[in-house]
Order: sequence, then structure tokens, then C-alpha cells
Amino acid sequence: VFDKADGGDVVAGGLKSLNARLKVGSYWSYGLRVGGNVNLNRKTDDADIRTENMQVSSDVRLRALFDNVRYLGVSELLLQDNFSKERGRPFSVTSDIAEVRTNWVRRLNDWLGPYIRTTVETHIFPRIIDQDTVFIMQPDGSIFEDTTRDFRAEPPFDPIRFREGAGVNVEFLSKYYMEAAAQAGIAARQTIMDESFTANDDKVYDKIYIRNESTYEIGAEGNLNATVRLGSQMALDLRLEMFAPNGNPSRLRLDDLTADFRFFLSRNLEVGYIYQVEEAQQVAKNRFPSKHSLSLRLSFNY
Repeated sequence: VFDKADGGDVVAGGLKSLNARLKVGSYWSYGLRVGGNVNLNRKTDDADIRTENMQVSSDVRLRALFDNVRYLGVSELLLQDNFSKERGRPFSVTSDIAEVRTNWVRRLNDWLGPYIRTTVETHIFPRIIDQDTVFIMQPDGSIFEDTTRDFRAEPPFDPIRFREGAGVNVEFLSKYYMEAAAQAGIAARQTIMDESFTANDDKVYDKIYIRNESTYEIGAEGNLNATVRLGSQMALDLRLEMFAPNGNPSRLRLDDLTADFRFFLSRNLEVGYIYQVEEAQQVAKNRFPSKHSLSLRLSFNY
């Protein structure tokens, strides 16, 4: 600190660690990432038949961060949508994710403290089955033949999935090049269904749509959150969530595995690649369905 009125003499000074939980001004900070792709295709074949299609993908992320000596709170809103459009046909939604997550930690010291978290996941646009006839199984086991075109297998905001947890947070690494924290505690899972349906294979009807039922589970969870910085131009955000219903280790399942790789082209422009895996809760051919997303994103204070 310089005394400008006294000829610029040094009147105070000191050192501040890069890892110290000290911050000038507000403890709140906010961030935004916006990205996506648009593909337009037109083809004319040898029969002079022209086909046109368009694919649109979007990735929007909002974050609010509270960080001081006693508390660390992170709240995020994620919107991911993929659409396709063919000439003469309505928009088709191939992927639709709307998710809100919040995680708060009460620091007892630099590395240990209790946490509480909540995640809400749903979708915004309806999932429509574009076929002339749909077979629906009634509660009494009978089959209803629905000839209404554009059958809604999943209306907007149906289903809604909740994940809650509370326990102990351990921050075992906090450096510029890597930050990592693990959580372990009790957890609850709820999936609220209303008018959504799942298709089951059938030898007679090919597929039968069965109304989904809400589910509720209580158990234990283990989470890992990490950020790895590879120099000044590359970063990797990793999130791993495991859940054991009734606390039974033999029933441990993968709730979420998300790897978000970022390559910075400039201060506010980045190439983002997201890899997501979630274990299927029902019997399926592929136990670990995955999603890949590559986009060019604008990033502000994230």
C-alpha cells in the first residue's frame, strides 16, 4: 500500500496465498456459457427429388457461486436441446435436458465440512411418437389401440426426477492446476410420473406403451467433483455420482458421470466437448447409455 500524499512511501504490505479463502468485495460470482451448432443440408438425387433437413443443438449453462471462509455454495441451471427438421415434417426433439442443481458446504476448516445438495431434472418439450397406430396397455392388462397421430409418450415436465443428499464433504485438493472434493452421505431419489409412457417390445404388437409409475428410494450416495486445468488453454470438469438403494453396496449404481472438456480459443470463446453416462435403472440391452456433445461456446466469468 502506497501513501500517495507523502511522496509514494510504502506504508503497508504483505503476501496473499493463491489458495487462501479471501476475496475482495462480494462473495457472489456469476457465470454463463452459451453454445450450439446449426447444420443445414440439401440434397437432390438422380431422380430429381430434393430433400432438406436441419439440425440444431444448444447448450446453455448459468452458474451462481458463493464462496467465503465458512460457506461454499454452487447453483447451476443447465439447458441442453437437440432438434431435427425435415422438409414437410414437424420439428423432432432428439435430446432435451433441463436441470437445476445446488450444492452447499459449511466449512469447519480448510478441507472438512457437512454438505447438503439437491438436483431437479426434467425436459421442456414433449416427446412425440410419429406413427399412425399406438398400442397402450391399460391398468387391467387390456390393450387399447390409439389411432391418434402424434402420440405424446412424454408430455412437458413429465417425468421429473429429484436427487437429494446430505453428509460429509472432504476437499482433499485445492490447487490452481486441480481442485477435487468427495462427498459421502444419506440420499433420496424420487421420479414423479403422471402421463408418461415407456415402450416395451411385444411379439404380437411389436411395441406396447405402458404408463410409467412414480418411484421413491432412500439410500447412501458417494460423489466426486474435480476440475483439472491443463495449462492456460485447457480444462476438464468431472462429476461422478453413485447411489446405493437402502445403503446396500451390492445395488450400487451410477447416477451420473459427466466429463466437460474445454479448450479456450480466447478469453470468452471455447470449444466444449461433453461426455455423459447414466446407468439404466430398468433392464436394457445397453446398461450404460451415453451422450456426446461438441459445441462452440461463449463463456463469461465461469
